[in-house]
Amino acid sequence: MERWRRHAVDSLLADGIQPLRGVVTAIVEEFSACASVVRTQTGRNLLAATVLLIRRNTRRYGGYIIHFGIVVDVHGIAGGRINQAREMEMAKDSSIDMVLTTSSAPA
Repeated sequence: MERWRRHAVDSLLADGIQPLRGVVTAIVEEFSACASVVRTQTGRNLLAATVLLIRRNTRRYGGYIIHFGIVVDVHGIAGGRINQAREMEMAKDSSIDMVLTTSSAPA
């Protein structure tokens, strides 16, 4: 892999995931705060209050769900860069030293 591409991928893994964590935090806080209010108003449990909340305002909370799905997709794509598999043949009674690096890529 070319040096600039490797640096771009490493930068994405290091810096690009942080804003996604902020998105997930905001979504979880929004759901929990609003579901807590609905729970207090209706007397339902938290799960039922969350379902009622989503059904009352499908456009708003559906958007949150879609954005959460996008975050999961981006995490999967970025994580796929780390997952590497290599096959090697070994002689009987031999050993291989393996080193994990994030900058090496399969050819």
